[in-house]
Amino acid sequence: MTNQEIEHVYNLQANFYKTQKTKSLCFRLDVLQKLKQVLTDKNNFSSIIKSLNQDLGLFEFDNIESEYEFCLSELDYFLKNLHTLVMPKKVKNNMSTMFYKTYKIYEPLGLTYIMSSYNLPLRFTLVPMIESIAAGNVTIIRISDSLVNFKKSFSDIINSNFDKEYLFVASLTKEESNFLLNKKIDHIVYSGSQSVAKQIMHFASLNLSKFTFLLSDKSPCVLLEDADIDLACEKIVKGKFLFSGQTSVSVDNLYVKNSQLELVKTKLKEHIFKLFDIKNNDLSKYSKVVNQKHFDRLKNYFLQGKSYTGGNLDINELRLQQGIISDVNFKSKLDIEEIFGPILPIYTYKSFSDLLTKLDVRMENKPIAFYIFGKNLKNIEILLNRYSFGGACVNDTLIQLSNNNLPYNGVKNSGINSINGIYGFETFSHIKSVAIAPNKVNKLRFPPFTDEIKDIDRIVKFFYKI
Repeated sequence: MTNQEIEHVYNLQANFYKTQKTKSLCFRLDVLQKLKQVLTDKNNFSSIIKSLNQDLGLFEFDNIESEYEFCLSELDYFLKNLHTLVMPKKVKNNMSTMFYKTYKIYEPLGLTYIMSSYNLPLRFTLVPMIESIAAGNVTIIRISDSLVNFKKSFSDIINSNFDKEYLFVASLTKEESNFLLNKKIDHIVYSGSQSVAKQIMHFASLNLSKFTFLLSDKSPCVLLEDADIDLACEKIVKGKFLFSGQTSVSVDNLYVKNSQLELVKTKLKEHIFKLFDIKNNDLSKYSKVVNQKHFDRLKNYFLQGKSYTGGNLDINELRLQQGIISDVNFKSKLDIEEIFGPILPIYTYKSFSDLLTKLDVRMENKPIAFYIFGKNLKNIEILLNRYSFGGACVNDTLIQLSNNNLPYNGVKNSGINSINGIYGFETFSHIKSVAIAPNKVNKLRFPPFTDEIKDIDRIVKFFYKI
């Protein structure tokens, strides 16, 4: 798009928002209902799934349909509950407002710009888009350039069914996106890397725009000594290698008791070979690495530790066999950087206190996810309470993403603000506070103060022990 075209779409949406039409409950429900019809159309569904398969080389293990179903459940949530969510909500009064009517009102923020990455592309495109519409905003969306086919399919479907004055998928280069970010956007949503998020934060600061970042970091997984190792390894393999490890909530590093290292490596390898039906180094069932740049980055990780399994390459198809690496070189890129690929480094600990010492360093960046396998509830509770993270899962992986009654969010380096259900609705809304005074003058607030008022003052001081 040219800057003139971007300016045109921006002005269309800014002016349409001023008409107040998007604040109407009927308008929002009509758009959401139409969106459901569009997304459940068989041809559209097939087009979107096919495009993602072309871009990421997905196969049945990745089950992209489940991501689609989650997005539809988010849509159903708002179709069922929006009439309640938009209602003014009464709040309790305190002593100062005991005679007042006080409540809060949810209003839309205005113009939302959603920038989604190739990480869980359906979830990080559709969910914030649905929540933006439900909250009453106008919305511009940019799809990652790495998803060439999905970008075309999704933009064709949305732009042919909805008016660009309130919903539009824009094909923007980085420079064109920056041009849009310089505009007075009310809410910027970005899923991706921390480095890009910092650049976007700069643009947001220029106009004091609200922003939501759905980022990622090195999400650790802890295998406690009393865990069921076979079951844990099966779930770790499933949680790590979904979409070839290219998800923000992927298991990024695994901590095991040093005496259990060899058993854990053996079980991980067994489940990899079982799940992916590996024969004769055939990589045809593996998801693709999203582009050549990331493929080159990932293959170099095998040189930064002791490779136990994996490392076979299909350079033409950008496929990489799942790898298990131990004895990771301290402060190597594999140790420091988020992997975002089908490689799992393993670290060992001597005791629970040693594990805590190592996690104290690892968890400083507050990852998006934290996984724990074990049976000792006391130790599990210590880990959950000691560290800060976006979301945790005990004795499983990824399942914390499956309930839209739970917020999806990060903290500090792993994200800002939340999506999913009511949490997303609040993220895409401004909550206005309203206090309505009684018709009579409240003599308690203004001089001259009578003896009765002074008695009340003494009661308050006694109550608060002042």
